[in-house]
Amino acid sequence: DSILITTKSIEIIKDTLFTSSYDEELFLKPILDITKTNKISIPVNIEIEDKQLVGWGYWIGLNKSNQLLWMDDQDNELNRFAYQEFFNKDEAIVLETSENENIKLKINNISLDTRTLNYANNYAFYRTDEKIQKTNRKAEIVIENLSSVYTYTIQLGLVSVFFKEREVELDREKYLVRKYFKLSIVEDE
Repeated sequence: DSILITTKSIEIIKDTLFTSSYDEELFLKPILDITKTNKISIPVNIEIEDKQLVGWGYWIGLNKSNQLLWMDDQDNELNRFAYQEFFNKDEAIVLETSENENIKLKINNISLDTRTLNYANNYAFYRTDEKIQKTNRKAEIVIENLSSVYTYTIQLGLVSVFFKEREVELDREKYLVRKYFKLSIVEDE
């Protein structure tokens, strides 16, 4: 027969952490403005620390009218998009595409990470492979204003997804199989 017992066990679980940032005002000056440059080069560096990097992504708004729904660094469209792409959820979150014929956008991906299937010219999400040696530098975003007269305001959102291990003490119920039981007979008076 078997009896139900409760045991304590320590298990390691992985928390999923999202780190994101949003810069709404990057200015691209025109070519004829000799006091400023018409080209911005933005390195995508991700500090790994004691966490396991499992994915990263970006979104670039090339027009002032393009925006992400960004309440704060934890509650935003870019985090929801990264969650959907990483866990293969069918939530149909699509980030806003952005095009501007006066701006040249080039993404130099210098990592060996794999881009997911949902991407556009101005946004993408990459999954990292834990077997590949990682550097903090993942990509370089180069944005150039081709206009002679107009200044453009660019928006940039970055997201990184980490796993962080922690120990948790859990109560587990399991059945213990016993071959023999000791029975005592108590007589009633």
